[in-house]
Amino acid sequence: MPVTMLPWKDIFDSIVAIVKFIKEGYSNTTETRKNYFNNHIEPAYVKIELVHKDYLTTLSMLVKMKKKEQKSNEEVIEWLKERKIEFQTERIRLQKLQSELFNNDYFNKTFKKDTEISKWTVQYLEDIFKYFKQSNYLQDMTWYSYLIQVIESSVALQNSHPESGPAGLHANASSADIFKHIDTTIGVITSQFDFISESYSRLRGLCL
Repeated sequence: MPVTMLPWKDIFDSIVAIVKFIKEGYSNTTETRKNYFNNHIEPAYVKIELVHKDYLTTLSMLVKMKKKEQKSNEEVIEWLKERKIEFQTERIRLQKLQSELFNNDYFNKTFKKDTEISKWTVQYLEDIFKYFKQSNYLQDMTWYSYLIQVIESSVALQNSHPESGPAGLHANASSADIFKHIDTTIGVITSQFDFISESYSRLRGLCL
């Protein structure tokens, strides 16, 4: 089952702590590097990993719901929207933080070019921000919002041809579209999480 309370606030607080640490500057000593990794980089990764696993569980449950017809299409859409509301506020805060950070003069002119640790910290933050926004499509929306849109469109197609029945041509086509998009979505977010893991591993090697 998906986690009932995802650590969105904790993720936001961890990233804020990284940004604050960047803005205040840091001395490049071994002890400071260890503290930096243990107190800032590691906690953010652990929490994002939890969210990623929850996303995969949610998508797997969605496939099972559709295949076993445990819920109607409308119920599936409502279920997804309810889960979206749970983390929407914190995700908006993340987007604002991203904008503030990447428009910061010190961040752009000094920190990004300072050391290997700072360069990989930048990459780490960029990968995190991209994970929650990632989409293979041109629409200005997250992958989660686009998933809901695909299902709604498929349901609308099916409803526009009621004569085909629940197992008719249009119903089968809409279900195939949904399954295909879920599979694509799993691939997209897994790939982006791999980028986060790569940045995390690089920082671990540099800091510890």
